[in-house]
Amino acid sequence: MPLEAGKGIAEVVDISATIVHAYGKTTVTISHAGYGTCVEPTGISWEQAFDKLTAVLAKG
Repeated sequence: MPLEAGKGIAEVVDISATIVHAYGKTTVTISHAGYGTCVEPTGISWEQAFDKLTAVLAKG
């Protein structure tokens, strides 16, 4: 059951990830659409997720 529109959370959220490895480097592109009124908390969550990913990748 979708959340009621206008209640702070987007009814539809579209997230896609593209990972490209070329010339010894890997590029990750994340697209996130459908924030509702939660733009700032969502941005903070993504930053935390990438900080954790960076730490894991640094350990090898």
